[in-house]
Amino acid sequence: MNTKKSAQRDPIGAYQREATAARRIGADKQCACGESRPEALISGSDPTICAKCDREKKGHAIMDNHHVEGKANSSQTIPTPVNDHRAELNTAQQDWPKETLQNPEGCPLLRTAACVRGVIDYLHYLIDKFLHWIPEMLEMLSAFLKEKLGSKWWVGSPLQNLRRDVNTWICRITRRIHCRLRCVSIQRRRTRRNPADHRNVGSGPMQCLSLILKQQLTRPSA
Repeated sequence: MNTKKSAQRDPIGAYQREATAARRIGADKQCACGESRPEALISGSDPTICAKCDREKKGHAIMDNHHVEGKANSSQTIPTPVNDHRAELNTAQQDWPKETLQNPEGCPLLRTAACVRGVIDYLHYLIDKFLHWIPEMLEMLSAFLKEKLGSKWWVGSPLQNLRRDVNTWICRITRRIHCRLRCVSIQRRRTRRNPADHRNVGSGPMQCLSLILKQQLTRPSA
């Protein structure tokens, strides 16, 4: 089994770019809205202002069209807040191999690599923006409820059975995945022995997982 983790951003390159941007903007600069990422601040502005506030002030759109695969690889874009586009997504692309980002010969393999890298970067961006605050909020709420209502505050509430229900759902899906993959393995062994028997040979693990999750999520609750 391949246990290699997804590639992380180059920390040295990221630090160098942040340091360069900070020198360009100035130390400890911040927009009135609270934006402090150097890449999102307008160089030479006084008072310091970010790209979003600057555009709002001028009556311009505050969304950019982000080229997920890089401009050299595709013209397709996703509307993205200008500050995040400048400070997160554009800087993330600077960690890509130069040949992949620029793709001067139009290589289809490099374009595919850029597509995958771009989607990974965007998913990381969405997770950071919309999900990372939730665990901290839940932990703070747990501490507050423990202080106000006691260490077993959830007893007698609908939350008491939540973990058990989730575990049951996960166990059910796991069993179905195991059974389905076992059937696929048996079918492929039969196919190797008899090439004429090619039924369901194309069903791989991801197809199995997708099918099972779809069945579970569309299944009416008991």
